[in-house]
Amino acid sequence: PFPSPTPSPIVDADEERPPASPAPEAAVRPELLPAWMQEWMQSEQFARDRTALWVLGSTGVARRMDASALVAQAFGVEPGSGGVNRTFDRLRKMQLIEVLEVSEAPKGRGAWHLYRLSQKGEDAFRLLFGRDPALSQTTLLLNRHKSPEHVLLILAAADLFTEAGWKADPLPDPVPLPDGSRYEPDLVVVGETETLFVECERDTVKDETARSSKWQRCYHATQGNICIAVPDTKAMEAIRSEVLFWLSTQGLRKFRLRMMVVSSATPDSLWQYVREQE
Repeated sequence: PFPSPTPSPIVDADEERPPASPAPEAAVRPELLPAWMQEWMQSEQFARDRTALWVLGSTGVARRMDASALVAQAFGVEPGSGGVNRTFDRLRKMQLIEVLEVSEAPKGRGAWHLYRLSQKGEDAFRLLFGRDPALSQTTLLLNRHKSPEHVLLILAAADLFTEAGWKADPLPDPVPLPDGSRYEPDLVVVGETETLFVECERDTVKDETARSSKWQRCYHATQGNICIAVPDTKAMEAIRSEVLFWLSTQGLRKFRLRMMVVSSATPDSLWQYVREQE
């Protein structure tokens, strides 16, 4: 009764991000580098710092938990080891990376910080490796969603779908609608039998007019097959009430509403609320 929307091209986020590979040889002779870089190269920690900078810059990885796993792999140690943590701390103190700490994040889904190279870090990357760094997933997502908390909710929901065997795209293309407007889902996931457009919602103060327009675009793009991921049960109650009230005011009696509570969902049980009306 609720057909899947026409899917946009999907790339699994994990497949899209290239695996960490050995850093290339130096692109610029040491004596031609800035004085601070020459001094850095003489430090005992430089080899590890250089490797971590390569991993972060060549993959564009966003979350600390993912960056830690990739850097640990390159070091040949366990993720979250002291050596990995100390390396990240040194890069931060040298202002080569920016660390965005998050005040709210779904519980039980890992360490919640976002990483990206700073401008100084990007310049150092080019001097050391002779190429531009990859696009930062942190920057791409923040350009769309503004809030680090929202970005991390999207990535946490994507993790759950991926662990359940779906392909998840946290940077999907907009969906054109017949009236000329565009629907911009937070997440698009592709399973064996259906493609879902997923909204990731937090319990925050929102503009009612903008929200009504958002749910209208969502309803038309999904043909009433509404899927929402929220961080916790409090948010689920608030967003569920909002959506059901909007549906009733619009006289829309045919819909399927599914909601994922990221803090308690598992790959075997993605949906904590399902309501369907014909």
